[in-house]
Amino acid sequence: MGLTTHLQNVQIEEIKKASESWAEYRGPHRGRKTADAAADCFNRVAKKWFRFHGLLANSVPATPYDDFVRDFVERLASTQGLSIATVR
Repeated sequence: MGLTTHLQNVQIEEIKKASESWAEYRGPHRGRKTADAAADCFNRVAKKWFRFHGLLANSVPATPYDDFVRDFVERLASTQGLSIATVR
């Protein structure tokens, strides 16, 4: 029986809270960076990782056209067979 994981959209505020938690961590998996440097590094890497997967939620308010753009992108990928990278 395999383990299935599902990624979800993440808010920038969630990453900030997690980076603060990581900065306070004092266990064996923590490097030698200071708390501030560890939080900054975690924050930067996490944002890049979620952005790469298209799961970093924008802090910009939604526009009235977001649903149309999302539908158009899905249609390009499904009916035209274009990759997400090409559509982006």
